[in-house]
Amino acid sequence: MDICIAASAAPGASIAVYFMKDHNGWIDAVNKIANPGDDDPHCSVLSSSLFVSAGDDSATLKNNGLDDSWIQSMSMAFQDAAIQGVTVCFASGDHGSASKPNCSKARVQYPPSDPWVLTVGGTTVGNIDFDTGSFDEYVWNDGDATGGGISEHFPLPWYQTWAGVPLSANGDQNTPGRGIPDVAANADHYSCYKFYIDKEEQYHGGTSAAAPLWAGLITLINASLGVQVGFLNPILYSMCSDPVIYDFMGSKALRNISGPPGPTDNVYRGDDDKYESDVPGYTSVKDGWDACTGLGSIDGQGLLACLAYYLLARHKS
Repeated sequence: MDICIAASAAPGASIAVYFMKDHNGWIDAVNKIANPGDDDPHCSVLSSSLFVSAGDDSATLKNNGLDDSWIQSMSMAFQDAAIQGVTVCFASGDHGSASKPNCSKARVQYPPSDPWVLTVGGTTVGNIDFDTGSFDEYVWNDGDATGGGISEHFPLPWYQTWAGVPLSANGDQNTPGRGIPDVAANADHYSCYKFYIDKEEQYHGGTSAAAPLWAGLITLINASLGVQVGFLNPILYSMCSDPVIYDFMGSKALRNISGPPGPTDNVYRGDDDKYESDVPGYTSVKDGWDACTGLGSIDGQGLLACLAYYLLARHKS
């Protein structure tokens, strides 16, 4: 699905697929993408819907055979990719603030919680008018739910300083950590994506569909601008940090997703509507960032125009 969605979003783009056997394979793959050899593919965007750990707290990382040195090496590889102009997109997860079923606390997955990646949450798209192109868009929470929350491993990154990231819903942190997701896109299984496996038609959604959709969009933007936009997080947050700048740029690039009349949080309730999770969730807010859909969903043409303006202003300065 990742390959098909990325390819359909960016038709004609070359796609390289990397396979890893173990945890160290992740580090090797990202380093190879950031610093390709002469015979390696030269990639401008990396997209993944996999996660290594369902939580980035020390206990969950340890249970997955991960230690601080591995996390540091992995994060340094992502940072190197950012320095080399590679945009790294990750899915935020499909089980809301719980990260996975039967979890006892709010968690965020790793690598999605890494501050050097663009993490993509999920929305629901409905009431589509194909004549006018209008539609409604809400927080995705109708069985499965958009992953999102506050990191226990990574502190608040500089680009989220003015984003209003709250404390952990678990109530056990004194300062906010890295908040995810950063952005969002349609992930609903009922307005999902068609692809083929062994010539058989398949339909699926999830944030595993939202991340490659963003990756395909960024590939198109790179091709249109003639440069690699690279690490987008600081640019996107700067567009939305000031009301004046937001009205001028951010509101054109991203659609803010509020709660009512759709779901108001990312509490994971499972497939049964009667099931209430004991894991606390995060509330969608009308303005600004939240742990359900981040800064909002894509307006592709608006984002292209804003990035073109941003890059031109940076070049002049």
